[in-house]
Amino acid sequence: MGGIYVQELPNGTSREVEITAWLDEDPDTPVTISQSSGASEFAISPDGNEMAFVVRGEIYCVRTAGVGGVEAARLTDNPARDWEISWYPRGDSILFTSDRSGVEQLYRVMSDDEEHERLSESRRFRIERLTNTDDICTGAIIEPVPPDVENQPSAEDVRIAYIQDTGDLWLMDGDGSDQRLLFEHWGTLNYSFSPDGRWIAYSRQDENYNVDVFITAVDPDDPELPPCPSEGWQPFPGTHRAIGLVPSWEDGEVNITRHPDDDWLPV
Repeated sequence: MGGIYVQELPNGTSREVEITAWLDEDPDTPVTISQSSGASEFAISPDGNEMAFVVRGEIYCVRTAGVGGVEAARLTDNPARDWEISWYPRGDSILFTSDRSGVEQLYRVMSDDEEHERLSESRRFRIERLTNTDDICTGAIIEPVPPDVENQPSAEDVRIAYIQDTGDLWLMDGDGSDQRLLFEHWGTLNYSFSPDGRWIAYSRQDENYNVDVFITAVDPDDPELPPCPSEGWQPFPGTHRAIGLVPSWEDGEVNITRHPDDDWLPV
């Protein structure tokens, strides 16, 4: 499709013509541009040595020691908009939201240069799409790593929480695998992981427009989880599972506020 063909007349077979076009410039030649405004967000790398930032819908990265004087690497170059950047714990890749597919989805950008793993030093990058759905996916956060952990986990060993559609809360591994719906909802959510990454807290509005704060386990099969309390426990909204009489972290959540006043923004 889109090629040029020749055919011997009157009844000869057709063949495609191979065309070689030479470029005047080396495609790897760096192009320097100057930006002095338009930054909308930034994020410092886990080791504090790099800073990623968004300017007019594109993601850049620079060494923090060189801010104001050293060139930044441009990580994305697409007519679409990229935003909501977060560093992975190892500092070798960045999670972001983009509408490059026509609808907001989650992506990961990393170095594609074997000699330069740091994003600020690399000039080649690889982008992986983590979600692939017709529904909007946005608001992604990465679970924190406890300070006593010596080796930072790889992408597949961390979890990401994000919103799909109007307010459904989902979890997935950092490489996009094991996507799991926690619950369906119709409104705005605020949510955060616990410092050890074992729990997720969120505020959610009910049918009476009252906002409460809930917690549930990130991994309900974790053998070290405490027993699920009966006080404040309720099944996840919007689910159609067969809920037993015994409260469980797999089937529900615990309302930790339970009063008429609104509570939100759990941290």
